[in-house]
Amino acid sequence: MGRFVWVKGRVFMRWPSGMMPGDVLEGLEEQPLVSNPKVRELKKKRAKLLSELRNYKVKFADEVLQQRQNKVDRDNQVQGNIAPG
Repeated sequence: MGRFVWVKGRVFMRWPSGMMPGDVLEGLEEQPLVSNPKVRELKKKRAKLLSELRNYKVKFADEVLQQRQNKVDRDNQVQGNIAPG
């Protein structure tokens, strides 16, 4: 593309004629920031997976809390402090 040019300790980029920074030579389907159908599809899959992950985290937290509550209930029942139920 361009060449680096040193002028008084500063670096400049010399661009070939007719080109400017940001000009892209690749086709649109190869550019990642263009509305690409693959990107949309991947974003949908990512959102779905994040939703599933959130659901699994909630289920896990509920199970852990239920196990702790069951342990507390068993301990209290053994000590005779509180009636079961």
